[in-house]
Amino acid sequence: MENINGAISLLRLESKFKKMESPWRFPVKEEFAGFLRDAGFADVNVFYKDYMLLFESINDVLEWGVSAALRPFLALLSESKQERFKYAFAMGFENYRTKNGIEFNFRRLYAFAEKG
Repeated sequence: MENINGAISLLRLESKFKKMESPWRFPVKEEFAGFLRDAGFADVNVFYKDYMLLFESINDVLEWGVSAALRPFLALLSESKQERFKYAFAMGFENYRTKNGIEFNFRRLYAFAEKG
């Protein structure tokens, strides 16, 4: 979300997205385990796994971002603003550039349970 919010701010689109709720919800593992138990699941195992994506270029970042993360935001913009938004999003990833390329670390939440 950090790079999406950065693109919104850089392009001064705050008013455009002011009423938009985040399309994602990121519960902590204890909260998610509670959801599963409340739904009748047993043997609940919820854990995090850390990942790192390595992109060779900003174009690779852009291809990845457009494939999923940017869709709800791009849908609210004209075609010309979409291109500027995509570029601002991708350029934010320059902050993650290392000698190996553009390294982006993220965390996934996994859950396994049995219906009791």
